[in-house]
Amino acid sequence: MRTRNALALTALLLMMSLSPVISAADSTVTVNTTWSGSMTLTGNVTVAQGATLTIASGTSVDAGEYGILVEGHLDAEEAVFFSSVPPLTQGSHGQGLWPGIEIASSGSAELNNVTVANASAALLVRGSLEGSDLVLNDAYRGLSLLGGQATLDGVDAHRMDYEAFYVDGGSLTLNDASAVEVAVGMDLNGQVNASEITVHEAGVGIRTSGGYLNATGIGIVNASVGLATKAGALSTISSVYATGVSLGIDASNTDGLTLSDAAMQGERMLVAQGATSMILDDVSFIADGLELRYVFDAGCDGLCTLNHVTIGNAKKGVSWSGSGTFDVSNSSFHGDMRAMAASGNGHLLLEDVTLTSPMTALAVQTPTSTLSDVHITLTSSDGVGIDVLGGDHDWGAITIEKPFVSSDASSTGVRAWYSTMEAEHLTLRNVSTSLHFEDTDAVVANAELNIGSVAGLHLIDSSYVGTTLTTVAQSKGVLMEGPSSIQLHDWTAQLHDTPLMMATGSEGVIRSFSPVNTAPSSSDALGDGVLYYGSTGNPSISVSSAYELLETPVTFTDLQGNPVEADVEVHGFSLASNSNGALTLPLTSTGSVVDATLEGAGVRVVLYGGQSGQSVQVPVIPQGDWTLTSGQDVVLGPRPDGQAHQLTGDLVVSNNAKLTLQGTTLVVDQANSVSLQGSGELIGHDATLDASVIQASGSSMLQGTDAASLTINGEVQWACISKRTVNALMVMGNLTVQPSCEIDLYNGQVNGMIDAGTGAVFTAYSALEVKVLDKGTPVEGALISIDGAVSFTDSEGEVSTSGVARTVTDSGETWAGIKTVTLQQNSFSDFVTWDSNQSLSHTFMASTVPSGTVTDWLVLEREWSPYTLDQSLTLSSSSTMTIQDGVSLRIAEGSTITVNGVLDAGSSILSSTGSGARWGGLVLGTSAAASIELTGTNLVEATPAMTVSGIGEVRADDVTFARSGADALLYVQSGNSADVLLRNSHFQDSGDGCVKLFPSSGTITMTNVTFTSCYGSAVWAQQVPLAFSELMIGEATPQGLTLTGVTGYVEHVDALSFVGDESIISLNSIDGNFLLSNVKGNVTGTSGIAGDANRELNIDHVLLYGAPALDIDDSAGLLSHLELIGDNSGTAFVSHHGRSMDSLVVEHLNLSGYSVGLGLHLDEGEVSAPFILRDSVMTASTAISTEGYPVRLEQTTLIGDMEMYGAEVSAIDGNIGNVDATEGASFTAYRTFVLDARQNSQPVEASFTLDFEASTMNAMQVSGTTVDVELPYRTVTDSGETMVASVTITASRAGSPSTTLTLTSPASADALVVFNIAINQAPTVELLEPYAGQRVMESEFIRATATASDDLDDESALVFSWKVYDAQGNAVLQSGNEKVYNITDLTAGYYVVEVTATDTYGASSTASKDFEYTQLDTDGDWTSSCSSDTWFDATTGKSCGPNVYDEDDDNDGFSDSKDAFPLDPCAQVDTDGDTQPDVLDCPEGYTSWLTEDMDDDGDGTPDVLEGTTTADSDTNLNALLLVVTLFVVGVLLFFVRLRRGGPGDLTGLDQTHL
Repeated sequence: MRTRNALALTALLLMMSLSPVISAADSTVTVNTTWSGSMTLTGNVTVAQGATLTIASGTSVDAGEYGILVEGHLDAEEAVFFSSVPPLTQGSHGQGLWPGIEIASSGSAELNNVTVANASAALLVRGSLEGSDLVLNDAYRGLSLLGGQATLDGVDAHRMDYEAFYVDGGSLTLNDASAVEVAVGMDLNGQVNASEITVHEAGVGIRTSGGYLNATGIGIVNASVGLATKAGALSTISSVYATGVSLGIDASNTDGLTLSDAAMQGERMLVAQGATSMILDDVSFIADGLELRYVFDAGCDGLCTLNHVTIGNAKKGVSWSGSGTFDVSNSSFHGDMRAMAASGNGHLLLEDVTLTSPMTALAVQTPTSTLSDVHITLTSSDGVGIDVLGGDHDWGAITIEKPFVSSDASSTGVRAWYSTMEAEHLTLRNVSTSLHFEDTDAVVANAELNIGSVAGLHLIDSSYVGTTLTTVAQSKGVLMEGPSSIQLHDWTAQLHDTPLMMATGSEGVIRSFSPVNTAPSSSDALGDGVLYYGSTGNPSISVSSAYELLETPVTFTDLQGNPVEADVEVHGFSLASNSNGALTLPLTSTGSVVDATLEGAGVRVVLYGGQSGQSVQVPVIPQGDWTLTSGQDVVLGPRPDGQAHQLTGDLVVSNNAKLTLQGTTLVVDQANSVSLQGSGELIGHDATLDASVIQASGSSMLQGTDAASLTINGEVQWACISKRTVNALMVMGNLTVQPSCEIDLYNGQVNGMIDAGTGAVFTAYSALEVKVLDKGTPVEGALISIDGAVSFTDSEGEVSTSGVARTVTDSGETWAGIKTVTLQQNSFSDFVTWDSNQSLSHTFMASTVPSGTVTDWLVLEREWSPYTLDQSLTLSSSSTMTIQDGVSLRIAEGSTITVNGVLDAGSSILSSTGSGARWGGLVLGTSAAASIELTGTNLVEATPAMTVSGIGEVRADDVTFARSGADALLYVQSGNSADVLLRNSHFQDSGDGCVKLFPSSGTITMTNVTFTSCYGSAVWAQQVPLAFSELMIGEATPQGLTLTGVTGYVEHVDALSFVGDESIISLNSIDGNFLLSNVKGNVTGTSGIAGDANRELNIDHVLLYGAPALDIDDSAGLLSHLELIGDNSGTAFVSHHGRSMDSLVVEHLNLSGYSVGLGLHLDEGEVSAPFILRDSVMTASTAISTEGYPVRLEQTTLIGDMEMYGAEVSAIDGNIGNVDATEGASFTAYRTFVLDARQNSQPVEASFTLDFEASTMNAMQVSGTTVDVELPYRTVTDSGETMVASVTITASRAGSPSTTLTLTSPASADALVVFNIAINQAPTVELLEPYAGQRVMESEFIRATATASDDLDDESALVFSWKVYDAQGNAVLQSGNEKVYNITDLTAGYYVVEVTATDTYGASSTASKDFEYTQLDTDGDWTSSCSSDTWFDATTGKSCGPNVYDEDDDNDGFSDSKDAFPLDPCAQVDTDGDTQPDVLDCPEGYTSWLTEDMDDDGDGTPDVLEGTTTADSDTNLNALLLVVTLFVVGVLLFFVRLRRGGPGDLTGLDQTHL
């Protein structure tokens, strides 16, 4: 409102520069004040510190367009605040009509049963607020808590355009609140305790962006998002009910969400990206069954815990991704397509979890998982219980079952590829294939595989180790393909066609094989593999090689023959002898290799099955020297304590002796050495030998195994008598090859120097093994190029080669060097660098993606990445494409992925095929079901990266858009209605700006998004709703944000790294409904923030370095909290060509370091509303320079000159220094005074007249209660400067005397001017007559006489007024100003006479008396003897009573019907009817106003002359004169009697008075 006043006052100033500009609207409450009844604000109201404004019960306050600022205390109960101002726009629900109630940091308020409606922010709290039973209606915000404290119990908020409850700092305690039809129910960044909160019909129910929330009893009905939070906010929420939610929980990257006791229904339950701490306990969600995306989709990078969580009726249940731990317990989930999936680099932990699905219950693609007490139910024959791809997994008890279907030949219990697994107990029932392992190593203690179709256990290139296995009723109990292996202690196989089917290269070791009821036509074991088995029965074995294991007792002792508890390895079984050294071993009759160790040291021997008395002596490492003699085969395995073996002397491996290091380290003291003699061997398997010197001679061997290497930490000196072929030896020190010795090293290396003696040769060979797979399937015919040498993969997708990597002779050394291995498969190419000095085994993934239209679920799995898409792909409305974390998808030139269904991509890369190619990007299709959801995705080398034009949605979190070529990275096409949400994302390297948004209706949301190297505008947007927050604009971006006709908001823009030729932000044609806030940046181009042709700007909190910081032309609106810092040059703020009707208003501007602070300009003849500057400080050589542009300064300090050229400038308060006015310019300085009229120390409404006695200024009048008035005290024109010396102010109040004060020196006088207005008492009035109940008869008068006195006026100055009221309260008579009033002409009845005395100030009082008028009785015969029934007096024998009943009213003996004068007893006959009686004869005691007729017959001849002649004329003339004289006397007597009220009185009447 101050703005509007300012506009009006400045306009007045322009018209009359010598007249004071005084705002009479605003007021300040400086003493305790009470409002009651109906109040209408005529200006902004401030409750000053120390004062209390009390709003009495039942009060309504019509705020109009003004606000209430509470710096003191506000106390309101059962009151209503609203605005009757008509909305400016059609369709408005009455929001924003007045600012609302603001409680300053020093203020407080207590509100009970209060309604606030139609405000911008109903309650804005920076101080403290206590309230109960509040109703907040029709506003932009209901409660806005900005750093204050509020305690509220019972709040209803309806129809909020933004938030019902907004907290940014401070603390809120809220109980029993509701929000209906709001954008956001609660938006919180502070300390909040909330209970019993309901939100209906909202965009977001509760959103926390920071601080702490403790909430319980939450109800959310029909919301796009129920609960939303992010990192930095700690949210503890319990007892939640939500229904009709599109997304129950938007957890974003939360680091502190705890939700318990919640029941939800809707489309999706939860979405999170990068969450680090999340706990859900006792939460249920019922999905609508229509959503194709995962109902629960969480990217977790910390610990995410679910306990007692259920999800039902979902197509896809739970999806985990990220690098964190997914901890789920005591929960159950259902998904028609998938109940749960886990991918990414995290760890899946399930305990006591139930999963149900007809398709896939659990998909695990994490590096690790821990599952225990997991129960899975499959409801169709196409289902997979657990689908595992890659990783190392540790499982407890798992149960997978489904209803039995005899025709089921496709269901699978556990399917694992490329995995390692350990499990305690697996139970599977009624699944066609219970366990399907491919390229997987599994250790399963106990497995029960009951009833199926194809196989109980299917191994493809896999290994399986188990303690017990039970298989029942499958065609194959165990089916082995490729080089698979199985090792079992006990296997019971029942009801199989073939219990064990083996392929070439497979091997089985079964200590106890018990097949039962095998099909007669088959064998218990069949195929081409190798089988070691033991059995108590007689199984039929039909395999290529079979060896029976015989249980044979063996004794283990030390070298002294004492029994020892040795650790024993045989046929892969790990066993231990008892305290007596006894152990039964499964041995073949042809001999089995047995390793026996004691504390890691032992021996390798061959024992024979069926032979008794076999004993093994287990050696130990001695103290000092250790010599292995001929024939000894010693094994050193891991020590129980995990430490290395220590040898304190020399180690000698003699001829025909052997030392094997198995998964351990042997450390020989530095002073000692190791010697290999003759044919002695030192073999290592994943082992290390630490010794200063190792000497090998003769035909000795030092090497690793095919499976693992031996590492030597020391120098090796090797003298050989024949060529040594060495495998898997890693020498970390130097190698000396003695003269004439030749060494060939495969799959190993020497890191140190190699010294070859005369004739010595050292040759290192390396091998290359390349495999090409397409989604796990070998690719035959793929081209492999090794430095130009071309090969093609075989049917296994493999290419192998080897060559010399390094050669050392006595003449020098040669290296093979680095080679490039390239794959080419169709349009896909890949390469790997091979350091050919070492062997390399590499798998190329050349997976392909189908092109054309996809109608089902397409999943790109990390294990098979990278993928190639050769042509464009379209997802139909019913399809889903999932791209898992870690996937790389390479897309051909110009090809696009059009999404009409769902695209869900994780931390993956979508790129071109390279060599400068650009793919066509993602395209959001026209289907309503279209949805693109990206998390951690890289969209690179596409032009554009994404095109949006439809009615679906796009959600992108932690996404990189880069390298688009000639186009922008993101296009939103004209007419689009899809919502786009981008968070934590980055745009870089575009050819034509990063983002282009054409006119559309879908909201574009960006949060924490960065822009670099855009080579155009970071964002170009036109007529689009925006919701931008936390943007960073970096270098190589010529223009930051170019926004035209947009709505919404842009906040928290960081352009401190901006380096561009244009402006950081350009705003054009903004017409309200848009906010730009919290901008900081360096000005490197034309300006920091530029604006043109804006009708209503709203810019808040700006920090800019450089000049010009702002360049705003032809614009109006509000700019606030601006800090501009220069380098002592340039102009900080430029504004040209303002708007004619609306002002550009700047508040809280702080600038320094410029040549010119504010530069303003209007063209000649141009008219503009004034530029308004409030609460600002400007430090510059020239603080303000204005050419023709009017300016109004409020509470502003200028440190520097003000130069005015033909401009009008007014300054209210503040501090203005030197003023230079030229070309007709004028400057007027004002101070704000508070005119406070009081009575009995309470503020009262008054009118104030201000008289500038010694000035040419016109007198002014204002009115109100505690009015803020701007008084001029200084004027500067081109003719000089003048000061106002004094102002006389008269305060007038109706009903009270005026008070006049003289204000001297307005420039320095006290700003508070108090007028103590005397209180005027009403006069005291009294009726002296008539007396109460006095009676008179009709035609009589009654006199009323009054007297009065007054505290200030003499009685003569008082005004008397009279009124007479009948019995019905109707005023029948009134009279003017007289103390005596004669009342006449009233009919019979009861009356009240009232007199009012009014003093000169309008105060009045009244007095009244009642009286009676009775019916007229002319002859007075209405006595007690007169009968009211017959109106006859028996005592007189005459008619009696009032005239209306009396037949002879004058009692003269003549009845009224015959009496010409019925009311006058003196006359009866009037012959000629001229109203003069023929005879006048009055009875005794009576008189008459009549005169006797002188001419009875009316013939013109007096009666006295009847019968006489004309001669008697003199006599007749005398008689005539006598008659005339008598007539005149009679007339006079008549009028005298009328003045007296009629004849007689009624004192003798015997009647009852009222």
